[in-house]
Amino acid sequence: MADVNKIQIDLSEYDIVSKGMPSGGASGYVLKKASASDYDTEWAEEDIGSVFPEGGTTGQVLAKKSNATDDVEWKDNTSLPTGGAAGFALVKNSSTNYDVKWARTSLLIHVTENQ
Repeated sequence: MADVNKIQIDLSEYDIVSKGMPSGGASGYVLKKASASDYDTEWAEEDIGSVFPEGGTTGQVLAKKSNATDDVEWKDNTSLPTGGAAGFALVKNSSTNYDVKWARTSLLIHVTENQ
């Protein structure tokens, strides 16, 4: 009489060790594809640095360095020039886009409604 409590399962189809899981790897490492081939994997450090560059300080922004994908760097937020004083206005400094500076305004323009 067969023992109904025993089941034999063929796991060779699921044998990840013989299918390419490498031995080793250190704590914190991740298993990643080494090539486009099936089961070709390797242990590697998790590379968060490829998403964001290291460094940066409070108030800095992430800016593109070139048109290349992922080519970014931390930069000071320079959308407005520093300095200026009460009554100063932003004026164009050159024909270059966004090249502005704080300047004392000597010309006041009054707009009135025609009646």
